[in-house]
Amino acid sequence: MRRVPLVVALGAAVVALLTSAAGATAKSATFKTGTYKLKPAGYTVTLKHARCGGKLQLCVALPTSPKITCTGPANEPVRVGNFATPVALPSSGKVTEHAPITRTSPIPGAPAETGQSAFSVAFKKNGTASGYVEVSLVALVGGHSIPCSGRVSFTAKLA
Repeated sequence: MRRVPLVVALGAAVVALLTSAAGATAKSATFKTGTYKLKPAGYTVTLKHARCGGKLQLCVALPTSPKITCTGPANEPVRVGNFATPVALPSSGKVTEHAPITRTSPIPGAPAETGQSAFSVAFKKNGTASGYVEVSLVALVGGHSIPCSGRVSFTAKLA
């Protein structure tokens, strides 16, 4: 009878040691850093360990602002705002940033067009991501506000 509790205690100790050793050597799943190529092609998103938001952490940036079609009375290509400055990636893996945009009106003598742009990306731990870029502008023509907007969704894969 006394041997049974001793065997149980030793067995539990062995299991605990094996479990803690396996936990110490297991690699935690995290987002893969590097350059992600976007589809539609031509642009990239970077995810790297860097200093952003005042501390060393995962940071994401869109180094080059793409042009997307702003749909309104006339379909015009519009460059999204500047998202080249790295921002912190939350533990959820998803970040959305907004930036103001201004562009010269294609109509001579009309005031500059102003609006907002957005960049959103969600990373997965398998080295892929998805998201969108969008613009929303308002042009003043003859005292009337004429809006246009556009949105392009993308998928991305670690290069």
